[in-house]
Amino acid sequence: WKQGSTARLQCTVKGSPELHSTWFLNNSELSTGGRHAVGLKDGVATLEIHDVLLTDSGNYTCEVLNECGCESCSIKVTVKEPPSFRKELLSTEAVRGSVAVLECEIAGSAPLEVSWKKNKKRLSSDKKYSIVSQGSLASLEIQSFESADTGEYECVVSNEVGSATSKSVLKQKEPPVFSKRIESATAVLGNTVKLQGTLKGSVPITIKWMKDSELLRDDDPNIKMSFVNNITSVSFSSVELKHGGKYTCLAENEAGQQKCECKIQCVLEPARILEKAASISVTAGDSATLECTISGSPELKVKWFKDGKEMIGGRKYKIASTASVTITGLDQSDGGVYTCKASNDAGEKETSGTLSIKEPPAFTSKPESLDASPGSNIVLKSDFTGSAPLTVKWFREEKEIFTGGKYFIKKDSSSSSLELHSVKPSDSAKYTCQVSNDAGKVDCTAALFIKGAEKLLLSFFL
Repeated sequence: WKQGSTARLQCTVKGSPELHSTWFLNNSELSTGGRHAVGLKDGVATLEIHDVLLTDSGNYTCEVLNECGCESCSIKVTVKEPPSFRKELLSTEAVRGSVAVLECEIAGSAPLEVSWKKNKKRLSSDKKYSIVSQGSLASLEIQSFESADTGEYECVVSNEVGSATSKSVLKQKEPPVFSKRIESATAVLGNTVKLQGTLKGSVPITIKWMKDSELLRDDDPNIKMSFVNNITSVSFSSVELKHGGKYTCLAENEAGQQKCECKIQCVLEPARILEKAASISVTAGDSATLECTISGSPELKVKWFKDGKEMIGGRKYKIASTASVTITGLDQSDGGVYTCKASNDAGEKETSGTLSIKEPPAFTSKPESLDASPGSNIVLKSDFTGSAPLTVKWFREEKEIFTGGKYFIKKDSSSSSLELHSVKPSDSAKYTCQVSNDAGKVDCTAALFIKGAEKLLLSFFL
Protein backbone atom coordinates (compact mmCIF):
# COMPACT_ATOMS: atom_id res chain seq x y z
CA TRP A 1 0.00 0.00 0.00
CA LYS A 2 0.98 3.63 -0.53
CA GLN A 3 1.13 5.86 2.46
CA GLY A 4 -1.68 8.42 2.44
CA SER A 5 -3.84 6.49 -0.02
CA THR A 6 -7.15 4.66 0.53
CA ALA A 7 -6.72 0.86 0.70
CA ARG A 8 -9.33 -1.91 0.31
CA LEU A 9 -9.28 -5.59 1.30
CA GLN A 10 -12.06 -7.97 0.33
CA CYS A 11 -12.85 -11.67 0.31
CA THR A 12 -15.71 -13.74 -1.10
CA VAL A 13 -17.68 -15.90 1.35
CA LYS A 14 -20.38 -18.57 1.10
CA GLY A 15 -22.67 -19.92 3.76
CA SER A 16 -26.17 -19.89 5.12
CA PRO A 17 -27.50 -16.67 6.47
CA GLU A 18 -27.10 -14.93 8.62
CA LEU A 19 -23.37 -14.27 8.01
CA HIS A 20 -21.26 -11.96 10.24
CA SER A 21 -17.76 -10.67 9.39
CA THR A 22 -15.02 -9.33 11.67
CA TRP A 23 -11.62 -7.88 10.68
CA PHE A 24 -8.42 -8.09 12.69
CA LEU A 25 -4.99 -6.39 12.40
CA ASN A 26 -2.30 -8.41 14.11
CA ASN A 27 -5.08 -10.20 16.09
CA SER A 28 -6.62 -6.90 17.24
CA GLU A 29 -10.21 -6.38 16.16
CA LEU A 30 -10.92 -3.45 13.85
CA SER A 31 -14.23 -1.70 14.20
CA THR A 32 -16.05 0.58 11.84
CA GLY A 33 -15.34 4.24 12.53
CA GLY A 34 -12.63 6.82 12.00
CA ARG A 35 -10.42 5.67 9.12
CA HIS A 36 -11.95 2.15 8.95
CA ALA A 37 -15.11 0.99 7.14
CA VAL A 38 -16.21 -2.67 7.41
CA GLY A 39 -18.91 -4.27 5.23
CA LEU A 40 -20.48 -7.57 4.12
CA LYS A 41 -22.77 -7.53 1.12
CA ASP A 42 -23.67 -10.01 -1.60
CA GLY A 43 -21.15 -12.54 -0.35
CA VAL A 44 -18.25 -10.06 -0.27
CA ALA A 45 -16.62 -9.00 3.01
CA THR A 46 -14.72 -5.68 2.73
CA LEU A 47 -12.36 -3.52 4.82
CA GLU A 48 -11.60 0.02 3.63
CA ILE A 49 -8.88 2.13 5.26
CA HIS A 50 -8.54 5.88 4.56
CA ASP A 51 -5.30 7.91 4.80
CA VAL A 52 -3.15 4.84 5.13
CA LEU A 53 -0.33 5.12 7.70
CA LEU A 54 2.96 3.25 7.99
CA THR A 55 1.53 1.71 11.19
CA ASP A 56 -1.21 0.10 9.14
CA SER A 57 1.36 -2.51 8.00
CA GLY A 58 0.77 -6.05 9.38
CA ASN A 59 -1.36 -9.23 9.12
CA TYR A 60 -5.01 -8.62 8.31
CA THR A 61 -7.55 -11.44 9.05
CA CYS A 62 -11.18 -11.61 7.94
CA GLU A 63 -13.33 -13.91 10.07
CA VAL A 64 -16.83 -14.93 8.89
CA LEU A 65 -19.30 -16.94 10.97
CA ASN A 66 -22.91 -18.19 11.08
CA GLU A 67 -24.80 -20.65 13.25
CA CYS A 68 -23.04 -23.54 11.58
CA GLY A 69 -19.46 -22.49 11.98
CA CYS A 70 -16.60 -20.05 11.47
CA GLU A 71 -14.07 -19.49 8.67
CA SER A 72 -11.14 -17.03 8.30
CA CYS A 73 -8.48 -15.92 5.82
CA SER A 74 -5.39 -13.73 6.29
CA ILE A 75 -3.09 -11.54 4.24
CA LYS A 76 0.15 -9.68 5.03
CA VAL A 77 0.18 -6.01 4.05
CA THR A 78 3.15 -3.62 3.88
CA VAL A 79 2.58 0.17 3.74
CA LYS A 80 5.27 2.07 1.85
CA GLU A 81 6.12 5.78 2.07
CA PRO A 82 6.29 7.51 -1.35
CA PRO A 83 9.46 9.48 -2.10
CA SER A 84 9.71 13.13 -0.97
CA PHE A 85 12.33 15.81 -0.45
CA ARG A 86 13.12 16.93 3.06
CA LYS A 87 15.53 19.43 1.54
CA GLU A 88 15.01 20.57 -2.05
CA LEU A 89 17.72 21.35 -4.56
CA LEU A 90 18.80 25.00 -4.47
CA SER A 91 19.66 27.08 -7.51
CA THR A 92 23.28 28.07 -7.27
CA GLU A 93 26.28 29.52 -9.04
CA ALA A 94 29.65 27.87 -9.59
CA VAL A 95 33.09 29.21 -10.38
CA ARG A 96 34.70 28.15 -13.63
CA GLY A 97 37.12 25.24 -13.08
CA SER A 98 35.70 24.33 -9.67
CA VAL A 99 33.65 21.28 -8.58
CA ALA A 100 29.97 22.22 -8.58
CA VAL A 101 27.82 20.26 -6.13
CA LEU A 102 24.03 19.91 -6.20
CA GLU A 103 22.65 18.27 -3.07
CA CYS A 104 19.26 17.32 -1.65
CA GLU A 105 17.84 15.31 1.24
CA ILE A 106 15.31 12.60 0.40
CA ALA A 107 12.80 10.43 2.27
CA GLY A 108 10.64 7.42 1.39
CA SER A 109 10.46 3.66 1.76
CA ALA A 110 13.36 1.67 0.45
CA PRO A 111 14.43 0.73 -2.04
CA LEU A 112 14.73 4.25 -3.49
CA GLU A 113 16.01 4.81 -6.98
CA VAL A 114 17.77 8.15 -7.60
CA SER A 115 18.45 9.56 -11.05
CA TRP A 116 19.69 12.93 -12.29
CA LYS A 117 18.85 14.92 -15.42
CA LYS A 118 20.29 17.98 -17.10
CA ASN A 119 17.94 19.88 -19.40
CA LYS A 120 15.61 16.80 -19.39
CA LYS A 121 18.44 14.45 -20.43
CA ARG A 122 19.38 11.65 -18.03
CA LEU A 123 22.91 11.71 -16.65
CA SER A 124 25.16 8.82 -15.69
CA SER A 125 28.31 8.68 -13.61
CA ASP A 126 31.46 9.29 -15.65
CA LYS A 127 34.51 11.52 -15.57
CA LYS A 128 32.30 14.60 -15.71
CA TYR A 129 29.55 13.61 -13.29
CA SER A 130 29.69 11.81 -9.95
CA ILE A 131 26.31 10.61 -8.67
CA VAL A 132 26.37 9.90 -4.94
CA SER A 133 23.60 8.51 -2.71
CA GLN A 134 24.45 8.10 0.95
CA GLY A 135 21.65 7.48 3.38
CA SER A 136 19.09 10.27 2.96
CA LEU A 137 21.52 12.47 1.01
CA ALA A 138 21.66 12.53 -2.76
CA SER A 139 24.22 14.63 -4.61
CA LEU A 140 25.59 15.32 -8.07
CA GLU A 141 29.17 16.50 -8.44
CA ILE A 142 30.18 18.24 -11.67
CA GLN A 143 33.91 18.21 -12.26
CA SER A 144 35.84 21.18 -13.78
CA PHE A 145 32.77 23.38 -14.10
CA GLU A 146 32.51 25.44 -17.30
CA SER A 147 29.89 27.54 -19.04
CA ALA A 148 28.56 24.48 -20.95
CA ASP A 149 27.55 22.97 -17.60
CA THR A 150 24.99 25.68 -16.87
CA GLY A 151 21.33 24.70 -17.17
CA GLU A 152 18.38 23.12 -15.36
CA TYR A 153 19.13 20.06 -13.25
CA GLU A 154 16.61 17.57 -11.83
CA CYS A 155 16.87 14.92 -9.14
CA VAL A 156 14.22 12.19 -9.60
CA VAL A 157 13.56 9.82 -6.67
CA SER A 158 11.22 6.81 -7.08
CA ASN A 159 10.10 3.61 -5.37
CA GLU A 160 7.26 1.13 -5.77
CA VAL A 161 4.60 3.64 -4.71
CA GLY A 162 5.63 6.87 -6.46
CA SER A 163 8.22 9.36 -7.50
CA ALA A 164 9.24 12.98 -6.73
CA THR A 165 11.30 15.55 -8.58
CA SER A 166 13.33 18.53 -7.38
CA LYS A 167 14.77 21.10 -9.78
CA SER A 168 17.45 23.76 -9.67
CA VAL A 169 19.19 26.12 -12.05
CA LEU A 170 22.96 26.08 -12.11
CA LYS A 171 24.69 29.22 -13.34
CA GLN A 172 28.28 30.24 -13.75
CA LYS A 173 29.52 32.83 -11.27
CA GLU A 174 30.27 36.05 -13.10
CA PRO A 175 33.37 38.06 -12.17
CA PRO A 176 32.74 41.71 -11.25
CA VAL A 177 32.56 44.15 -14.15
CA PHE A 178 32.21 47.93 -14.03
CA SER A 179 29.06 48.61 -16.06
CA LYS A 180 29.62 52.30 -15.38
CA ARG A 181 33.24 53.21 -14.84
CA ILE A 182 34.41 55.74 -12.25
CA GLU A 183 35.21 59.12 -13.75
CA SER A 184 38.02 61.42 -12.67
CA ALA A 185 36.98 64.62 -10.92
CA THR A 186 38.24 68.15 -10.43
CA ALA A 187 37.60 69.21 -6.84
CA VAL A 188 37.63 72.69 -5.38
CA LEU A 189 39.43 72.83 -2.06
CA GLY A 190 36.97 72.94 0.83
CA ASN A 191 34.09 71.61 -1.28
CA THR A 192 32.60 68.10 -1.49
CA VAL A 193 33.38 65.55 -4.21
CA LYS A 194 32.29 61.95 -4.89
CA LEU A 195 33.85 59.18 -7.00
CA GLN A 196 31.21 56.67 -8.06
CA GLY A 197 30.83 53.62 -10.30
CA THR A 198 28.32 50.81 -10.96
CA LEU A 199 29.18 47.09 -10.82
CA LYS A 200 27.62 43.88 -12.01
CA GLY A 201 28.66 40.31 -11.20
CA SER A 202 27.87 37.44 -8.86
CA VAL A 203 27.51 38.28 -5.19
CA PRO A 204 29.12 38.58 -2.77
CA ILE A 205 31.45 41.25 -4.14
CA THR A 206 34.08 42.84 -1.91
CA ILE A 207 35.31 46.38 -2.56
CA LYS A 208 38.65 47.98 -1.73
CA TRP A 209 39.69 51.56 -2.48
CA MET A 210 43.33 52.56 -2.82
CA LYS A 211 45.00 55.94 -3.18
CA ASP A 212 48.35 55.97 -4.91
CA SER A 213 48.63 52.18 -4.32
CA GLU A 214 47.93 52.46 -0.57
CA LEU A 215 44.76 51.04 0.98
CA LEU A 216 42.28 53.82 1.72
CA ARG A 217 40.91 53.74 5.26
CA ASP A 218 37.76 55.39 6.55
CA ASP A 219 39.33 56.67 9.78
CA ASP A 220 39.51 60.11 8.10
CA PRO A 221 36.23 61.86 9.10
CA ASN A 222 36.22 63.62 5.72
CA ILE A 223 36.10 60.28 3.83
CA LYS A 224 33.10 57.96 3.50
CA MET A 225 33.11 54.73 1.44
CA SER A 226 29.97 52.76 0.54
CA PHE A 227 28.77 49.88 -1.65
CA VAL A 228 24.97 49.79 -1.90
CA ASN A 229 22.73 48.46 -4.70
CA ASN A 230 25.76 47.66 -6.88
CA ILE A 231 26.98 51.27 -6.63
CA THR A 232 30.43 51.77 -5.13
CA SER A 233 31.51 55.25 -4.06
CA VAL A 234 33.96 57.24 -1.99
CA SER A 235 33.03 60.78 -0.97
CA PHE A 236 35.00 63.63 0.58
CA SER A 237 33.07 66.16 2.69
CA SER A 238 35.81 68.82 2.61
CA VAL A 239 38.51 68.40 -0.01
CA GLU A 240 42.09 69.07 1.07
CA LEU A 241 45.28 69.11 -0.97
CA LYS A 242 46.23 65.69 0.42
CA HIS A 243 43.13 64.19 -1.20
CA GLY A 244 44.45 64.82 -4.71
CA GLY A 245 45.97 61.85 -6.57
CA LYS A 246 45.21 58.53 -8.31
CA TYR A 247 42.44 56.33 -6.90
CA THR A 248 41.86 52.64 -7.65
CA CYS A 249 38.65 50.72 -6.89
CA LEU A 250 39.22 46.95 -6.71
CA ALA A 251 36.12 44.73 -6.96
CA GLU A 252 36.50 41.00 -6.26
CA ASN A 253 34.42 37.84 -5.93
CA GLU A 254 35.06 34.08 -6.22
CA ALA A 255 35.01 34.29 -10.03
CA GLY A 256 37.61 37.04 -10.41
CA GLN A 257 38.38 40.70 -9.92
CA GLN A 258 38.43 43.97 -11.80
CA LYS A 259 39.82 47.39 -11.00
CA CYS A 260 38.96 50.88 -12.15
CA GLU A 261 41.29 53.87 -11.87
CA CYS A 262 40.55 57.59 -11.73
CA LYS A 263 42.05 60.82 -10.41
CA ILE A 264 41.09 63.72 -8.20
CA GLN A 265 42.64 67.02 -9.18
CA CYS A 266 42.44 69.63 -6.45
CA VAL A 267 42.01 73.26 -7.52
CA LEU A 268 41.47 76.56 -5.77
CA GLU A 269 38.25 78.50 -6.11
CA PRO A 270 39.18 82.13 -6.78
CA ALA A 271 37.95 84.69 -4.29
CA ARG A 272 34.43 85.82 -5.22
CA ILE A 273 32.00 88.48 -4.05
CA LEU A 274 28.61 86.85 -3.46
CA GLU A 275 26.91 89.92 -2.00
CA LYS A 276 28.26 93.40 -2.67
CA ALA A 277 28.79 96.10 -0.07
CA ALA A 278 25.82 98.49 0.08
CA SER A 279 25.93 102.29 0.24
CA ILE A 280 24.46 103.62 3.48
CA SER A 281 23.69 106.92 5.21
CA VAL A 282 24.26 107.21 8.97
CA THR A 283 23.80 110.04 11.44
CA ALA A 284 26.93 111.72 12.76
CA GLY A 285 27.92 110.40 16.18
CA ASP A 286 26.46 106.94 15.55
CA SER A 287 28.28 103.78 14.39
CA ALA A 288 28.13 102.31 10.89
CA THR A 289 28.85 98.78 9.60
CA LEU A 290 29.67 98.01 5.98
CA GLU A 291 29.73 94.35 5.01
CA CYS A 292 29.76 91.99 2.06
CA THR A 293 29.58 88.21 1.50
CA ILE A 294 32.57 86.45 -0.03
CA SER A 295 33.57 82.92 -1.01
CA GLY A 296 36.65 81.09 -2.25
CA SER A 297 39.15 78.42 -1.28
CA PRO A 298 41.19 78.94 1.87
CA GLU A 299 42.98 80.94 2.84
CA LEU A 300 40.88 83.99 2.08
CA LYS A 301 42.38 87.35 3.02
CA VAL A 302 40.21 90.43 3.51
CA LYS A 303 41.32 94.08 3.45
CA TRP A 304 39.30 97.29 3.70
CA PHE A 305 40.16 100.62 2.11
CA LYS A 306 38.73 104.13 2.53
CA ASP A 307 39.07 106.33 -0.52
CA GLY A 308 41.89 104.05 -1.73
CA LYS A 309 43.84 104.01 1.55
CA GLU A 310 44.07 100.77 3.53
CA MET A 311 42.29 100.84 6.88
CA ILE A 312 43.97 99.53 10.02
CA GLY A 313 41.85 98.04 12.79
CA GLY A 314 41.85 99.91 16.08
CA ARG A 315 39.63 101.98 18.35
CA LYS A 316 38.05 103.77 15.41
CA TYR A 317 37.77 100.83 12.99
CA LYS A 318 36.69 97.32 13.93
CA ILE A 319 37.62 95.03 11.02
CA ALA A 320 36.22 91.46 11.11
CA SER A 321 37.49 88.42 9.18
CA THR A 322 33.92 87.90 7.99
CA ALA A 323 34.31 90.81 5.53
CA SER A 324 32.79 93.61 7.59
CA VAL A 325 34.07 96.87 9.06
CA THR A 326 32.47 98.96 11.82
CA ILE A 327 33.25 102.68 12.20
CA THR A 328 32.45 104.27 15.57
CA GLY A 329 31.86 107.92 16.53
CA LEU A 330 31.00 109.06 13.01
CA ASP A 331 31.78 112.57 11.84
CA GLN A 332 31.84 114.21 8.41
CA SER A 333 35.40 113.04 7.78
CA ASP A 334 34.25 109.43 7.87
CA GLY A 335 32.13 109.86 4.74
CA GLY A 336 33.58 108.40 1.55
CA VAL A 337 34.00 105.26 -0.54
CA TYR A 338 34.82 102.06 1.35
CA THR A 339 36.26 99.11 -0.58
CA CYS A 340 36.54 95.48 0.50
CA LYS A 341 39.20 93.39 -1.26
CA ALA A 342 39.04 89.58 -0.89
CA SER A 343 41.95 87.50 -2.19
CA ASN A 344 43.50 84.04 -2.18
CA ASP A 345 46.18 82.31 -4.22
CA ALA A 346 43.75 81.93 -7.14
CA GLY A 347 42.61 85.54 -7.53
CA GLU A 348 41.26 88.78 -6.09
CA LYS A 349 37.88 90.55 -6.14
CA GLU A 350 36.66 93.79 -4.65
CA THR A 351 33.41 95.61 -3.94
CA SER A 352 32.75 99.20 -2.83
CA GLY A 353 30.04 101.07 -0.99
CA THR A 354 29.62 104.73 -0.09
CA LEU A 355 29.16 105.91 3.49
CA SER A 356 27.29 109.21 3.76
CA ILE A 357 27.24 111.06 7.09
CA LYS A 358 23.91 112.67 7.85
CA GLU A 359 24.47 116.08 9.58
CA PRO A 360 21.70 117.25 11.92
CA PRO A 361 20.40 120.75 11.28
CA ALA A 362 21.96 123.77 13.09
CA PHE A 363 21.26 127.51 12.89
CA THR A 364 24.02 129.80 11.69
CA SER A 365 21.81 132.90 12.19
CA LYS A 366 18.52 133.31 14.01
CA PRO A 367 15.61 135.77 13.60
CA GLU A 368 15.76 138.73 16.00
CA SER A 369 12.92 139.94 18.19
CA LEU A 370 11.40 143.18 16.87
CA ASP A 371 9.27 146.21 17.85
CA ALA A 372 7.28 147.45 14.85
CA SER A 373 4.73 150.08 14.03
CA PRO A 374 1.25 149.12 12.82
CA GLY A 375 1.00 148.90 9.02
CA SER A 376 4.65 148.10 8.48
CA ASN A 377 6.06 144.97 6.79
CA ILE A 378 8.19 142.64 8.90
CA VAL A 379 10.76 139.99 7.86
CA LEU A 380 12.00 137.24 10.25
CA LYS A 381 14.96 135.37 8.71
CA SER A 382 17.08 132.34 9.70
CA ASP A 383 20.11 130.61 8.16
CA PHE A 384 21.04 126.97 8.85
CA THR A 385 23.12 123.98 7.84
CA GLY A 386 22.40 120.23 7.76
CA SER A 387 22.13 117.25 5.41
CA ALA A 388 19.40 117.41 2.81
CA PRO A 389 16.54 116.96 2.64
CA LEU A 390 15.71 119.61 5.22
CA THR A 391 12.15 120.38 6.29
CA VAL A 392 11.38 123.96 7.41
CA LYS A 393 8.24 124.98 9.32
CA TRP A 394 7.11 128.30 10.87
CA PHE A 395 4.84 128.59 13.90
CA ARG A 396 2.89 131.45 15.54
CA GLU A 397 2.90 130.52 19.17
CA GLU A 398 2.49 126.72 18.74
CA LYS A 399 0.32 126.76 15.62
CA GLU A 400 1.94 126.16 12.24
CA ILE A 401 1.46 128.96 9.71
CA PHE A 402 1.58 128.77 5.92
CA THR A 403 1.95 131.20 3.03
CA GLY A 404 -1.32 133.06 2.53
CA GLY A 405 -3.04 136.26 3.66
CA LYS A 406 -0.53 138.40 5.45
CA TYR A 407 2.05 135.58 5.66
CA PHE A 408 4.63 134.78 2.99
CA ILE A 409 7.26 132.06 3.63
CA LYS A 410 10.45 131.71 1.57
CA LYS A 411 12.67 128.63 1.68
CA ASP A 412 15.92 127.50 0.08
CA SER A 413 18.59 124.89 0.95
CA SER A 414 20.21 126.94 3.72
CA SER A 415 17.79 129.72 4.77
CA SER A 416 14.16 130.63 5.29
CA SER A 417 12.22 133.80 5.98
CA LEU A 418 8.76 134.71 7.21
CA GLU A 419 7.27 137.95 5.88
CA LEU A 420 4.26 139.64 7.57
CA HIS A 421 2.50 142.43 5.61
CA SER A 422 0.70 145.41 7.18
CA VAL A 423 1.06 144.20 10.72
CA LYS A 424 -1.45 145.01 13.45
CA PRO A 425 -1.17 145.00 17.22
CA SER A 426 -2.93 141.62 17.16
CA ASP A 427 0.10 140.19 15.28
CA SER A 428 2.20 140.57 18.40
CA ALA A 429 3.32 137.00 19.32
CA LYS A 430 6.21 134.52 19.49
CA TYR A 431 7.27 133.24 16.06
CA THR A 432 9.29 129.98 15.76
CA CYS A 433 11.33 128.57 12.92
CA GLN A 434 11.77 124.76 13.02
CA VAL A 435 14.28 122.87 10.82
CA SER A 436 14.49 119.04 10.73
CA ASN A 437 15.97 116.10 8.76
CA ASP A 438 16.59 112.38 9.39
CA ALA A 439 19.39 113.26 11.79
CA GLY A 440 17.56 115.67 14.10
CA LYS A 441 15.45 118.77 14.68
CA VAL A 442 16.17 122.32 15.93
CA ASP A 443 14.09 125.47 16.37
CA CYS A 444 14.54 129.12 17.37
CA THR A 445 11.99 131.74 18.45
CA ALA A 446 11.69 135.54 18.14
CA ALA A 447 9.13 137.86 19.71
CA LEU A 448 7.29 140.45 17.63
CA PHE A 449 5.71 143.49 19.37
CA ILE A 450 3.47 145.86 17.47
CA LYS A 451 3.23 149.34 19.03
CA GLY A 452 -0.20 150.16 20.33
CA ALA A 453 -0.52 146.80 22.02
CA GLU A 454 0.40 146.08 25.61
CA LYS A 455 4.15 145.71 25.86
CA LEU A 456 5.27 142.13 26.03
CA LEU A 457 8.26 140.72 27.76
CA LEU A 458 10.48 139.63 24.88
CA SER A 459 12.23 136.34 25.32
CA PHE A 460 14.59 134.43 23.12
CA PHE A 461 14.31 130.70 22.77
CA LEU A 462 16.91 128.62 21.10
